Amino acid sequence: MKVASIVTGPETRAAVAVASGRLLIPSLLPADLAGPAPLPQTVRGILAQPGGLDALRALADRAEREGFATGGVAAAAPAIIAEEEAVFAAPVPDPVHFIGCGASYHQHLAEMGGVPVPEHPVLFLCSPVALAGHRQTIQVPPHQADMVDYEGELAAVIGTGGYRIREEDALGHVAGYLVHNDLSARNHVAEVQAVTVPIKMTDAWGRNCAAKQHPTFSPMGPYLVTTDEIPDPQALHLTTRVNGKLVQDIGTDDLIFSVAQYIAYISQWYTLQPGDIISTGTPGGVGVAKKPPVFLRPNDVVEVSITGIGTLSNTIGRVQ
Repeated sequence: MKVASIVTGPETRAAVAVASGRLLIPSLLPADLAGPAPLPQTVRGILAQPGGLDALRALADRAEREGFATGGVAAAAPAIIAEEEAVFAAPVPDPVHFIGCGASYHQHLAEMGGVPVPEHPVLFLCSPVALAGHRQTIQVPPHQADMVDYEGELAAVIGTGGYRIREEDALGHVAGYLVHNDLSARNHVAEVQAVTVPIKMTDAWGRNCAAKQHPTFSPMGPYLVTTDEIPDPQALHLTTRVNGKLVQDIGTDDLIFSVAQYIAYISQWYTLQPGDIISTGTPGGVGVAKKPPVFLRPNDVVEVSITGIGTLSNTIGRVQ
């Protein structure tokens, strides 16, 4: 099942992909079609409701079976939208926790000068304010506009929360997966690579992570794809293209830590909540590692694709 968040006027509402390239927005259905227990308006609300995803799946199946997914029922028309007309937000635009992971792929460590393989996951907190949707234009900050880079990533979304989750149970806490482009202003990378004094390294690393948090710098989507369609997150393939040119190309089996290991490790400290996002880091091929470095420019189109999940596309905007 493919779940999205769609902007409708001043509201952001959960939607589910149904037949013929259409999306069904449950919260816009009339009461007689929504069922006796209407679903919450948001994706996070549906994830937090016991059995919420199952209820959404049942509603989508009924919509297709009874014809109102394809416009066969006039009363349902306001709740149906064509995918090409939809204004996408990030699938979960309001997570309690949004956690990024660095130094994640063997391939990426090699291209960054042979960075040692970490003994445990490298984490940093991300700002939900940085989230953006599929097809949304990226806002380029004028003070950090010259070194904007792409980072295609696989992200997991928590369905069942928990604290101190065991690795062997971790994938059972996942609702689904999505595509993430962790755009980064690389202005502080050289500083991180140059310093050796621990406190200065911490300071430089903090600025490096902060340069990923500009508004719209974390586009995600278009969809959250549920785990019944993605049984093994370590058996996927990720590609990133800039203006059609392939720049990242890797299997997720090159990840140093598995999705299950990330969840178990993170939940040692954080009580994970439904809708929380864990982005697993980027592989090799980033612009900052090229010789000479290559950074994104206005009107560039970045497409990140992951098998079974879909393609996230965003255009780099002009510097304001």
